[in-house]
Amino acid sequence: MNIKVMYHTINGNTGKVAEAIAGALGVKAERIGEVSISEPVDMLFIGDGIYAGKPDISTVDFIRTLNGSMVKKAVVFGTYGVQEKAIKIMKELLEEQGINVSAESFGCKGKCWAIMNRRHPNADDLLAAKEFAKGVLNEL
Repeated sequence: MNIKVMYHTINGNTGKVAEAIAGALGVKAERIGEVSISEPVDMLFIGDGIYAGKPDISTVDFIRTLNGSMVKKAVVFGTYGVQEKAIKIMKELLEEQGINVSAESFGCKGKCWAIMNRRHPNADDLLAAKEFAKGVLNEL
């Protein structure tokens, strides 16, 4: 099974979650913008932080390059300061591209601004991300 974990991060929060998910699945986490999908992927874990209630434009642009013939299934994850709204937006964008999107997603708090959620993602969050990834994979 060809599995990819791709992410965008500004503050490093989503990168930590991506690394945890990738480690649990035995693959490498890759940054959006540094690599592309050049061969069919059975399962794409895709994540971003939430910036002003939405995913970063680089993630939106990347999703718009994808199609259902190259990505069989997508699983969304993200980090947020206050709200998880961007996870829903990413799911909708993926579906618009004809990609089957898992109903399950993973989100956890991430440090934002100077003091808000400053200890997140923490060890418990990263363990939960690993368990989430293993659970999604086991459902196949």
